[in-house]
Amino acid sequence: TFTDAFTKSTKAAGTEVVNALSDPLGKSAARLKVEADRAAQALSSAQDEAAASTGRLTAARRREESASQGLLAAEKNLDAARSSSSASASDVARAEAALATATDKAKAANEAADAAAEAHSRTLGKVEAASKDADAATDALAAASRDAADAVDDLDKAARSGSDSVQSHEGGVSGLASTFR
Repeated sequence: TFTDAFTKSTKAAGTEVVNALSDPLGKSAARLKVEADRAAQALSSAQDEAAASTGRLTAARRREESASQGLLAAEKNLDAARSSSSASASDVARAEAALATATDKAKAANEAADAAAEAHSRTLGKVEAASKDADAATDALAAASRDAADAVDDLDKAARSGSDSVQSHEGGVSGLASTFR
């Protein structure tokens, strides 16, 4: 009968809406929103950490450059002291000591810059992972929203269809009733 078909159609459409809004096997839209918000916060934090890491790496590379220039200058001074006929043994010894100190500083600066580069690389990996997590959370939320909107559209179509059926039956009933008057 019409009533049974209408009830069945409306009930099915209503069930779709309820299932879309709170999928019993999946996550609720509210939970997906919370997860998307948390993923966005994690991404923002990772990006902040990457910016700070970039600053540390840049500073380490500047110290590395400065130490390397100091080493080159110390090597030149030692060469000049050794090739100078007026330089004493103590001048050469001081130049050698300065070169040893410059070598140690350059080595330490190189190691610090390499460590900063490794740390920066790890930080960029965190940004990439956080970005993927944020994309996945946003996609899941968007899919849940689309499913809910589709279910609401289906319910609206079922209601319009039921309304149209009721109106067409009412017309038939009205016409039939006027015949008997």
